[in-house]
Amino acid sequence: MGFELPMYDPLVFSGVIDKTATPDANLLGNKMIGAPRNVRNDIIRFNTYKEPSDVARNSVKGSEAHLVGLLGFGQMMFQFLYSREKKIVDANTEDWIRQWETFAPNGGAVAQEAMMNAQAYLTREGTHLTNRMYRKKEIQIWDMLFKGKVVVDEPDCKANVDYHVPSTHKRIITGAGTDTKQWDNTDMTPREDIRIANEYAIRDSGTTIKTAHINSWTLEFLLTFLEKNGKDVLSDRQKESLLTTNMIPNLYGLNWHVYDLTWTDSTNTTFTKFIPDGYVLFSDLTTRNPIYMAHGPSIDPRANGKIGNFFKTYIQEDPPSRIVVGELVYLMVNERPEQTFITNVLAHGTYSNVPDPTVFWA
Repeated sequence: MGFELPMYDPLVFSGVIDKTATPDANLLGNKMIGAPRNVRNDIIRFNTYKEPSDVARNSVKGSEAHLVGLLGFGQMMFQFLYSREKKIVDANTEDWIRQWETFAPNGGAVAQEAMMNAQAYLTREGTHLTNRMYRKKEIQIWDMLFKGKVVVDEPDCKANVDYHVPSTHKRIITGAGTDTKQWDNTDMTPREDIRIANEYAIRDSGTTIKTAHINSWTLEFLLTFLEKNGKDVLSDRQKESLLTTNMIPNLYGLNWHVYDLTWTDSTNTTFTKFIPDGYVLFSDLTTRNPIYMAHGPSIDPRANGKIGNFFKTYIQEDPPSRIVVGELVYLMVNERPEQTFITNVLAHGTYSNVPDPTVFWA
């Protein structure tokens, strides 16, 4: 039978993938949420906090202290989300991988190079599975932030993770009455829209809005407005930053992150933007580090309780092949949902590519 590739050991395989497979640097959500926190339980529990803006009362010197209520918090408990996928390496490919054993059975440079090529092949396949998982997490990170929930509706899996973002933090600009105008209107008032978002953030979380996340299609409406308003044109530094880093610094006091990446379904024919058209996320995602990714323990018997990505291979007898399996147990967490405020700035009725907010936030 010959020697086995070292990567046929699942813990070696998983270790190689952990060190070599990092999320695409262009995946802003994965980059923003940072390194995962390891949780050794099958269920994840986390607290959600509110930071009121109340003030102390004056007292007469020597009098009894005034009673102050405890800070508001809640506890959420969810099962982890789970992804497990596999690839089938057919017998002919498996035979090619194993040929390194026969090139120089007693070792040597030829055998070493052949072994490295075989292991590189398995690494590429494992990395592809990992990248699929990173992109799935990317979708769900933005769902958490823009929708306030993550819904899984697949034929063999259903889940609903609701982060309880207050309904007052999901605003639809109607343009009716005293409401501000939608962003395709020459009378739009983005400064007022930001002020409203900031007002709710301060009231409910004690923080101020620091950033905006938007895609370029929606941003174009804002830039068109700025070009027609001589007082609010972009500076040369802001234009350069937009072109080189996809970020506009200090526009209306916020840093605007422009994100246009898409994901595709299994047919590679339908492309969907991570950030939806017609919506803007106003937030403070730095104070108290409200969002993070949690990884849970693998349930695979050969994983020995490993947390995070787990990979293994095994032989299928008939038809003869080697199966490459990748698994991840994870959940994105938002402990302070009041530090986000989502605004629908363009109407679904006018632009079919803008999700209907009554469905989007259902």
